[in-house]
Amino acid sequence: EYPMQTPDGERWFAVSAGASHEARSASGYVFLIRDVTDRRKQEREIRRLSRIAELTSSFVVVSDTRGLIDWVNPAFEKRSGWQLHEVRGQKPGDILQFEGTDQSVVADIRRKLALGLPVRAELLNRSRSGEEYWIMKDIQPLYDDAARLDGFVSVQTDITAMKTSYKRDEELRNTAIETTSEGISISGVDGRFLYLNPAHRQIFGIPADQDIRNLTRDEL
Repeated sequence: EYPMQTPDGERWFAVSAGASHEARSASGYVFLIRDVTDRRKQEREIRRLSRIAELTSSFVVVSDTRGLIDWVNPAFEKRSGWQLHEVRGQKPGDILQFEGTDQSVVADIRRKLALGLPVRAELLNRSRSGEEYWIMKDIQPLYDDAARLDGFVSVQTDITAMKTSYKRDEELRNTAIETTSEGISISGVDGRFLYLNPAHRQIFGIPADQDIRNLTRDEL
């Protein structure tokens, strides 16, 4: 393969040659020359994308149309504890999901993928060592030149720290609401109470074990 300057700029060509025989004696050569510029550009783009996928800190999973793993990047291997040769041909859910994974989210993912639709969802996974971690996964369908489904690529971000921080903040807010001397209530659009904190119950003399779902603001 070699480059050549043309009126349209630099182009790449591939040449193959062989001796031409007539009457069992060499009479010259036959050369076959093909323009491979587009192919080289595609190969270069694939190499660049592969290198980016290898270097990114996000977890990348490429699967076939059945959802079976074709390739994972090093970040996925490091976080999950599973190597590519161990997971190739398996479904990600079979090795990462467990009883703590929300099956309603899993069912929604499967439904959308069956329709060839993109998916964005949060899931709780478990690594090979048993460590639980949260991911935000963005799954995109891949199509070939004939617009036929060719597989899926999933880019996943570890959101464990964010989820842990949110849970801690939520617990702190709940503690503050439960312990404050101010009466706090939450009600629906119909005026019926959904929640009363201890101070609110004390102000209106409502026992801690009384069901408030049939109580309204007007009645108080």
